[in-house]
Amino acid sequence: MSIVKANNIRCSNKLAYVASASDHFTDIQLIAKGGFGVIYGGVHKLDGNRYAIKHMRSKATSSLFQMQVAEIRMLSRIYHPNIVRYHNSWVDERHGTMNLFMQMEFITQTLESYLVERYDRNRDEHIDGHIDGHIDGHALDIAFGLVEAVHFLHVHMKPALIHGDITPSNVMLQYAQERCIAKLCDFGLASVASSAVEFSGASSQHGTITYQAPEYHATKTPSVDVYSVGIVLFQLFCTFSSAMERYARIRAFKALQSTTSTLLDQTILEDHTQRPTIGELRQYMTQHAVRMHDTTQQSQSYRAIDYATSMAS
Repeated sequence: MSIVKANNIRCSNKLAYVASASDHFTDIQLIAKGGFGVIYGGVHKLDGNRYAIKHMRSKATSSLFQMQVAEIRMLSRIYHPNIVRYHNSWVDERHGTMNLFMQMEFITQTLESYLVERYDRNRDEHIDGHIDGHIDGHALDIAFGLVEAVHFLHVHMKPALIHGDITPSNVMLQYAQERCIAKLCDFGLASVASSAVEFSGASSQHGTITYQAPEYHATKTPSVDVYSVGIVLFQLFCTFSSAMERYARIRAFKALQSTTSTLLDQTILEDHTQRPTIGELRQYMTQHAVRMHDTTQQSQSYRAIDYATSMAS
């Protein structure tokens, strides 16, 4: 889901009062807003730490409220270094409207902003139509962190969980000791895994089309997450100099079904039964970590996309 950043904008007194319904927060600031609700940052009066406060509104009898409660119950069971941490939640009911708040780990940078900054930097360093093919260490940190998060949901959670909306906007980035830690967030479309789960009408209207598997609106299995992860990894392991080039190459990557040769390529196969599991992808990436440092070692599909793009230009 896309978000609109609004950093350093102070809330009005009314918003501050609602967002601090528990009377435990101060210095409340608007961080982001979008279809998912509004996110504030606030300092806890007792422990002095800053937290993200996600504010969602709905009617008490609505299916949306039930989905929001389900998200909270799901997050309360999850603890992993590559998943944004849930701390607390509360409800403030006003005139029949349920104001639901989630207190989360405070992180502001998204993978989406990282990718935009990177292709801006690539454009500035562009020389004679070529871009340096070296993949920076942060890209590898992010890739492995995302795969570890999804592996935890699919393999270690009992029952297994499907995230259902893996996009660069739903991957937060935290820097520590020259490393970049990827943390998956926004579990509003998450569900328990089974052999095939039908989407409800309420959830099928959400999600981000670029990252949706072909079967997204029909069935929901762990392979929909693998497909989304594949599209994200493609962007991390390839270089772009503009948003137009980025999405043109994503479309080309999706179209190259017949040329797939590696597990990275197979993550986006239209036949979801032929895609690797997240465990197989995790093992493949571990075995090929050194090769991933250089895009000259890209898979067959990645090289074919470079060729097709250059021929079209």
